[in-house]
Amino acid sequence: MHRQVDTDSPRSGVDHVANHASNHALVSVIMPAYNHEDYVSYAIDTVVNQDYPRIELIVVNDGSSDGTHQAIEACEKKCRDRFENYYYRNNSENQGLQKTLNQAISYASGDYLYMIGSDDGFMPGAISAFYEAIQHDERCGLMVGDNILIDDAGQRCFWDEEQNSVYDESSARYRSFGDFLRANRPDVDFLSTDFGSYRSYLKGNYMPGGFFVPRAVMTEIGGYDEGAILDDLNLMLKVSKKYTIRYLDRATYQYRWHSSNTAKQRQHMINLTLNTMLRERDYCKQKPEYRQLWKNYVVSLKLENKTGKLKRSFFKRWYKLTSVWL
Repeated sequence: MHRQVDTDSPRSGVDHVANHASNHALVSVIMPAYNHEDYVSYAIDTVVNQDYPRIELIVVNDGSSDGTHQAIEACEKKCRDRFENYYYRNNSENQGLQKTLNQAISYASGDYLYMIGSDDGFMPGAISAFYEAIQHDERCGLMVGDNILIDDAGQRCFWDEEQNSVYDESSARYRSFGDFLRANRPDVDFLSTDFGSYRSYLKGNYMPGGFFVPRAVMTEIGGYDEGAILDDLNLMLKVSKKYTIRYLDRATYQYRWHSSNTAKQRQHMINLTLNTMLRERDYCKQKPEYRQLWKNYVVSLKLENKTGKLKRSFFKRWYKLTSVWL
């Protein structure tokens, strides 16, 4: 089913923000959906409840086999009432995340794109915060913020040392996804210009969720590459070759930690990361400052991919040794 809301029809639900809209650019929220019947309504509600006045929501259901389509359909009226534009496409067959993202982006008419997973959510005021911050940084090609953690039921949770969900904040090892990423990448100052640099990704991916990107930047880099690669890392590498990437030091996104998270499939993530980095070979070969870093990282991924059972402590020791050697 292919449905586009008629944006010329009356939208009384947006009257409360209309008087502020003239000074704001349109932001296109991009939501690819796949088998998230239990979560997609929550994700949509967090977009509906944003205080930013000019939003269009674009949802593409990528051939889900559960009740995701029905859950999205049930949200149509609130979306029609709230958003300046609302576009929903229900694909009959699954085509993969990157292709679905590019499809959704092709429908966007906003000056900025904000990506959201159909099992995740925005924090209140997130769009306004990003929009305000990016106006003062013309070289910024992508902006991201911290992520709080939520469980299957949408309850705030935290992580222990092994990323198990805990609910006592005082005893948690990591209070947010950003805490976890900072602890695992102490070499990167998240509030400096080194954050999001191409060089930093040659030691591993460390991006939280929820990317805010000028549409002109996405057009310039050609969107997401398709295939068996890690979509967020691919995007960061492409953007960082031409622009800065900035971390907004506040919670902007809700990252849901549940049984079917791709991030929990460690071997699969290693394979996707390796495939992504192999595509960078020609670029890094032409850059002496990146060549050895790229080679070291690819070798480590191949080793981990081959054994599948090496302990994290080994790689921490390896990283310290190679950091000194490099």
